[in-house]
Amino acid sequence: MNAGLKIVNNIQYKNINKQILQYFENNPGVLLEIGFYFDPNMLNSYFMQYCYHVKNKVNTHANLHYDMLNLHRFKREFEAEIKLSKLINSDYSIVHLASSQRENKSYPGISLIHAIWDNLCLLDQIAKKEDFVFYIENIYRDVYFYTQLFRELKREGLNNIGFCFDIGHAKVWSRQNLRDWQFFLQELYAMAIPLHVHFHLNNGQEDEHLSFLEFTKIKGDEFSGYMDYRDVYASLEEEYPEVRKIFEVKPKFAIMNLEYITAAMHQELRTMVR
Repeated sequence: MNAGLKIVNNIQYKNINKQILQYFENNPGVLLEIGFYFDPNMLNSYFMQYCYHVKNKVNTHANLHYDMLNLHRFKREFEAEIKLSKLINSDYSIVHLASSQRENKSYPGISLIHAIWDNLCLLDQIAKKEDFVFYIENIYRDVYFYTQLFRELKREGLNNIGFCFDIGHAKVWSRQNLRDWQFFLQELYAMAIPLHVHFHLNNGQEDEHLSFLEFTKIKGDEFSGYMDYRDVYASLEEEYPEVRKIFEVKPKFAIMNLEYITAAMHQELRTMVR
């Protein structure tokens, strides 16, 4: 499995973050995503103790205040955050197009692409300068919007921008089902667009970030085409084995959730061998 855990620099979660970081340190196959969601604090330097010596295992998530509608206003802060990301050996960072649903609704249809285009070009320029890659995460929009966006990015040669597929966001904020998103991922993969995955579960109404341990419809629902969500995860591993898949769940469930799905995948492999 090419899978890992997500933590954020929330000082309230210092103790559980330490447990997760120690688990990451003691399990070489586990990946880590660090979200710089809060103002710089002691946790940022704390992360370095666990990440400064590792390679190809860490990525970051930009502060949610920095998005493609306002990047030009926060360029200096954004670049400082990228330098911090690189200090902890992050290979790339996740960013959002808009910080809120209200912002998103202000730009219906493809007007959002026009509104953010200059900042997307700026993002690509920063990536080239820093030898870095940024991944746009799907949020609030449907698969058709992101299809148009990434076709345009590819056409214009903005090659330092990848895509983070958040399955929970797709379920809550798009009208399409998982099958439609899978076709989109296949198109991006064929275009050599870098991919990253956030995996968490919800009931389709709110972005609940549920773990496998909390979700009551694990055997599937309308969004998954009634495919067991363990099989959904397995299909992503099989089709995109080199793509990092981060479980974005509540910290107290993070380790148990990863061990649960790891055991489920191993059980499936044993069954196949028999």
